[in-house]
Amino acid sequence: MDNYSVVGKRVKNKDAVAKVTGKAVFTADIKLKGMLFGRVLRSKVAHAKILNIDVSKALELKGVKAVVTCKDTPLIKYSIHPLMADKLAFEDMKVRHVGDEIAAVAAVDEETAAKAISLIKVDLEEVEGVFDPVEAMKDGAPQIHDHVENNISKQFTMDCGDVEQGFAQSDFIMEKTFTTQAQAHCSIETHVCVAEYSPDHQVTVWVNTQAPHPLKHRISQVLSIPPEKIRVIPPFIGGAFGGKIDLDTTHVACVLLSRKTSRPVKIVNTREDQFTATRIRHPTICKLKFGFNRDGTIVAKQAKAIIDNGAYNSHGPSVMGYHNVMFSSLYRVDNIFYEGSLVYTNKNYGGACRGYGDPQATFAQETMMDMIAEKLEMDPIELRLKNANRADEKTANAVQITSCGLSETLEAAKKASNWSEKMKTKKKYRGLGVASMIYTGGGSRGSGFNYSGATIKMDAAGTIFLHTGATDIGQGSNTTLTMIAAETLGMEP
Repeated sequence: MDNYSVVGKRVKNKDAVAKVTGKAVFTADIKLKGMLFGRVLRSKVAHAKILNIDVSKALELKGVKAVVTCKDTPLIKYSIHPLMADKLAFEDMKVRHVGDEIAAVAAVDEETAAKAISLIKVDLEEVEGVFDPVEAMKDGAPQIHDHVENNISKQFTMDCGDVEQGFAQSDFIMEKTFTTQAQAHCSIETHVCVAEYSPDHQVTVWVNTQAPHPLKHRISQVLSIPPEKIRVIPPFIGGAFGGKIDLDTTHVACVLLSRKTSRPVKIVNTREDQFTATRIRHPTICKLKFGFNRDGTIVAKQAKAIIDNGAYNSHGPSVMGYHNVMFSSLYRVDNIFYEGSLVYTNKNYGGACRGYGDPQATFAQETMMDMIAEKLEMDPIELRLKNANRADEKTANAVQITSCGLSETLEAAKKASNWSEKMKTKKKYRGLGVASMIYTGGGSRGSGFNYSGATIKMDAAGTIFLHTGATDIGQGSNTTLTMIAAETLGMEP
């Protein structure tokens, strides 16, 4: 590292002063001339038919400038998977979870907007809901989407090698079921959006998104607005962790309300809105079956996973795909079987959340590895070293591994933690444990989010400009890019 001027050295974050002095402008700080304040009306019941929406009383309230419902939209469903689109910005016939969006208002202040929401009368016919994915798959369960049988949005199987033969050849077989729960991202900053629809039909959206390019195209799709007329600007972002990738009804509502009032509109989610109506980590039920030999070699492994999708798809199909790939790719195992079911329930629905299906798969598999080590009376690190992936190998599920430092990392962790000595004492050490994982990085191919790269240019004065579509969501990614650019050019950051 001594040969480098930037790599491996501490560099001051360019945003640090602005943030610690309070000068950094977040989306909630934006104030535009004539700006109105919006609120979204969300369902208080989990499953119901919408019979009628009466907004007349809200419109009569002094200070209310506009109300929008499904009637103000083209009724285009969306998802990150176009062929599996199932969500409307505002529901027209049915609500499917507590928090589902029905209407939105714009008023002169937040208090008036909140009052107006309470004056909107929604006639609902509540129907039976289903909240357990196992129950949701049974015949006769309440049907959440009319086009889907047994509430199964997607099923997927992968079979590598011969798993049954692998089990037959194993010295031992272990079967366990693991469950994970929903998790909210809990960013310090809630979802916020400001939109301005200009007289020449240009749309500017200030929003704390971590994916401005996909968001632009989804707003275009849902509102039938040409993408070249939409500009998305992410200000400083107060945390995201995957939760600020999706199109959100607040984005659509702000644009619609601005168009209707000819004034900019801001919507700030309450913390209750965050928990009930923004994306969460998908809960899972994963039944694992491992076949292994006395020396610790994993001969065959099988996963039958149920992914609780919640009411809509969002990233669910991709999360299930990652759940499979991350489970199947970790460790050198020739015989693998994976079966996944993505199941609708009448709950808030899952989306992207740090790890994207990997934490659920890794928790199950690594707990299983510890159980196998205990069964064999084998050191948990030695079991993982025995089966560790290696460089320049292809896994049974055809993942090409180029570089790999899993064994070296395990050995380093073993040494740094004084693992062997602590294990000999047979004491229960708080915090003493080991787990491996595998994940994509560096802009994985096929992720669907790599809408832009980076460009470096120099002006006549010798000033360097770095242009990138990557947003800094609170962890310093732009500082990292600056360091890389500086090192490439041989300049100070």
